[in-house]
Amino acid sequence: MADSAESAAPNPTAVLTAAQQQIMALLNQIVEAVSGFIEADLSAAIADAQAQTPPDALGIACWQTIAKIPPTAIPAGAGVAYLKQRFRDLQMLYVPINQNCAAIAPEFTKLYNQAMTAASSLTI
Repeated sequence: MADSAESAAPNPTAVLTAAQQQIMALLNQIVEAVSGFIEADLSAAIADAQAQTPPDALGIACWQTIAKIPPTAIPAGAGVAYLKQRFRDLQMLYVPINQNCAAIAPEFTKLYNQAMTAASSLTI
């Protein structure tokens, strides 16, 4: 009986790998969303927001904040340390994204917040 109970216990490495994969997938979704906003597109949106009378300060702030997210995918096989650092990089934009983009890019903000919530549980 003890042997079957031990074999039924989850493998901590498998659980950690599954958590890493889930977080990596969420963080990569942010990157994929950002890659949809090509640099020229963001520049045009910022220029248009600046050209309004008065300038659309919220629009400017949102598009400039999104432009700060590097469109580089998380590499396959990334480990906890890399994922934690990438989370920290994205976490620095938490307040600006939620303040500036919630009304302008609500789906992006929702995706971003889901990834940040999941990644915050990542421990090393």
